[in-house]
Amino acid sequence: MSTVGNQRVSYAEAARRHFADAALLLSNSREANAGQLFGLAAECGLKAIVVACGANTDADGSVDKLAGVKGKPFRDHMPQLHQAAIAYGCHLPDGRFSTRYLASMPSLSVFSDWAVEHRYWRDTAWPAASLPKWTTAADEVMLALDQAQKDGVL
Repeated sequence: MSTVGNQRVSYAEAARRHFADAALLLSNSREANAGQLFGLAAECGLKAIVVACGANTDADGSVDKLAGVKGKPFRDHMPQLHQAAIAYGCHLPDGRFSTRYLASMPSLSVFSDWAVEHRYWRDTAWPAASLPKWTTAADEVMLALDQAQKDGVL
């Protein structure tokens, strides 16, 4: 996604950065923070797709607080963001692409037990058994971003 004017936000760049850092942390046995970043990578990647398919943004490039149908926000964290994208993605200006990209990320529902609040949790409290599923789902999001870039949408 290109930077326009004074926009500071690039969901696609953030997604790729979080994914790369998550992989690095995982390879160094830092599973809790890797899991947190895989969730953030998926979240940012999904927001990049939503914006690329026509969701309104504010002057900074962030998803507009009222983007979506009848004010349903795409600004939530996972798993609420995924639920909003499923429910309202077909109402985006480019519903054909949004439906296609969402279909290419079938594992996003595995983030149902992921929470941005895990960053505060004890090392033994976060759902460690979900890490392999989160990793796979985040990888699907990166592949969807690659496809969106090839399609000229990002």
